[in-house]
Amino acid sequence: MSYTYYEEQNRKNYITPKSNIDAIKLFSTCVEKAEVKHRDNIERLGNGVKNFQTTNKTVQQLQETLIKLRPIIEENTAKATKALEQKELENAKVVEEELKIETEKTILYQQRTIIELSQADAKK
Repeated sequence: MSYTYYEEQNRKNYITPKSNIDAIKLFSTCVEKAEVKHRDNIERLGNGVKNFQTTNKTVQQLQETLIKLRPIIEENTAKATKALEQKELENAKVVEEELKIETEKTILYQQRTIIELSQADAKK
């Protein structure tokens, strides 16, 4: 390090007891900061691992529950499909009946008009 300093600055670097102590203090401070940083990283990563483990347990429990509920879900799906088909058939019947009613209304309206015209002719 002193050689590099001499090469770059063309000055010699002398170590005195005071500067040596300051260098040791600086090094100690840097080591302490690095230790704190590493402890924080270890704690953060440890929390992440715990979260992954908890999530993994939850996923396993949900998978087991899903496996247990699969027959019930399939049964309910089949029932819902049947009910939907039934409703579609009922709706088709309702539409058909409505069409019949509209047709009958039209026929009745025409008949009423004919009767009214006949009555009007008869009154003359």
